[in-house]
Amino acid sequence: MVAVSFEQFAAELKAFSGRGEIINEIRKDMRKPLPELRKKVRAAAIAMLPARGGLGRWVAAAKFSVRFRDSGRSAGISVKVSRKTEKDRAALDPLDTAGRVRHPLYGNRRHWYPQQVAALFFTGPWEQMDWVGRADRAMDRALDKIRRG
Repeated sequence: MVAVSFEQFAAELKAFSGRGEIINEIRKDMRKPLPELRKKVRAAAIAMLPARGGLGRWVAAAKFSVRFRDSGRSAGISVKVSRKTEKDRAALDPLDTAGRVRHPLYGNRRHWYPQQVAALFFTGPWEQMDWVGRADRAMDRALDKIRRG
C-alpha cells in the first residue's frame, strides 16, 4: 500500500506523461461498483422512508454519479446523489444525514412543515461497500503505475 495524501497524488499525476490513461482507469474503477450501490440505496430508501406520499419511491429514483477531479481546490473523488424537482435540485443530503424532510400540510403548498424520518438510507450502503477503501486502492494502483513509469 502506497498511502500518500491526495495532494501528493495529484502532484505526481500532473507530472506524469500518461495522465489521461491513469485518470480513465481510476474513473473506471470507481464507476464499476456504482450499479450495485444504486440497487442497495434504492432498496434501503424504499424500506426506510415513508411509503405514504411516495417519498421512498421518489428518493429511490434519484440519479447517481461519480466524479473524479484531479486538480484545483476541489480535487478528489465524490459520489453524488441528486433528484431534479420542478424548480431546482432536491437536497438529499439532509434527508440522509439527519432524516429531515419538509411537506405541505394536507396539500396546502403555502404552509410547509418539517418531519423526522429514518436517516442513513445512502450512508449505510455506502459504508457497507467500503468506497473509501476502493478509492484508496484505485489511487494506490495508479500511483504504482506512475512511479514505475
